[in-house]
Parts: sequence; structure tokens; C-alpha cells
Amino acid sequence: MVSKAKQPHDELMYSIADYCTLRVVDVLSDGEKRFNEIHRELTDASTVTLTKRLKKLEASGLIERHVETLDKQSVTYSLSETGKKILPIVTEFHKLSDSLKKRGKYESSTNQ
Repeated sequence: MVSKAKQPHDELMYSIADYCTLRVVDVLSDGEKRFNEIHRELTDASTVTLTKRLKKLEASGLIERHVETLDKQSVTYSLSETGKKILPIVTEFHKLSDSLKKRGKYESSTNQ
């Protein structure tokens, strides 16, 4: 019988294995961005959802939140060194998507 105990990697899988998380990582792969810059690129995420996701990713150590010292309201987000380790996964998703599009097996929602 298989144990129902969580595997050591389960927590990480739950943290990164969803659409919004991978999209945030993809958006931040270009470098540091402000909340509104991230939100503009994630057009299908509400501000509430994005706020919760950014907090979750910060708590899990995948992104870093930077508050400007002069203007406490200026906040930027960037990938942490740990978060950068997810970039190869995002890159593979891009490659798979391109491959499926070429074979006519997948049509992105932006082309519909």
C-alpha cells in the first residue's frame, strides 16, 4: 500500500505548479518590475489574486519584494536566486507550446 504521507518535494510542487505562479515567474524573468507592470502583463489575473500570489511567492522565497527607501510606496518585485531556478521549467513550457503550435495541436488563446 502506498503511504499518504507527503513527499519532500510536494510543498514545492504545490508552490510552483500552477498557471499564475509560472506566469509571474515568466514576467519577472526580464528583471525587476512594479506591481502594475506585472498586472498589465497578466491581464487575466485580478489585482486581489495577483497580490495574494506575490505574497505567497515571497513567503516561499521565490521572489523578492523591494521597498524604495525614499518613497515607501514604491515597491518592486524580482526573482530570487531560488526563483531563477524555475526559469528552465518556464523555458520548456515555451518550447513545448511552440512545438505543439507547429504541429497544429495547440492554438494559444491570443490567436483565437
